[in-house]
Amino acid sequence: MNAAVTTELKVIDHWIGGRPVPGSSGRTGPVYNPATGEQLAAVPEMSTAQTTAAVEAASRALDDHASAEQRQDWLNA
Repeated sequence: MNAAVTTELKVIDHWIGGRPVPGSSGRTGPVYNPATGEQLAAVPEMSTAQTTAAVEAASRALDDHASAEQRQDWLNA
């Protein structure tokens, strides 16, 4: 007897502004293990609005980070 094995892939949400955000496009893309080529999961394709939100959140986060000079001063203190 040869039983079929069905494996449901995990869908990985986006991380935008410190929160998990599911995709809204309705489409997904594969996530592969680069060593084996095995598909491990799927990631939702982002809509234009989600992409804009992610870029804006990243810009805000970058503004909140200390400058390289500030970090160097802290390390040398």
